[in-house]
Amino acid sequence: MFQDEFEAWQYGPVNIEIYNYFKLYGKAEIPESEGWVCRFYDVDSKETLDAIWEKYYSYSAFELVEITHNQEPWKSAYLNRETIKNRDIKKYFQSTY
Repeated sequence: MFQDEFEAWQYGPVNIEIYNYFKLYGKAEIPESEGWVCRFYDVDSKETLDAIWEKYYSYSAFELVEITHNQEPWKSAYLNRETIKNRDIKKYFQSTY
């Protein structure tokens, strides 16, 4: 869905483009009306995003941090001070789900 690679920040993976777009909200909730024009908005992507939302929407920020910290793509990139390669994300989630 994303061409850019994610960075392995202290609290989890970050897509810089998305981060910069929404950072003005800080720790506040992003209003639903804000939206974001998604260049990847197709049927398959929407189904994937809907499934992810259904599974994780009720998790706290701290629970999500713990989940990402236990996933190999973030752990490896963070320890090696590298970006998280899209191929590593794909490989990990294809083998996990």
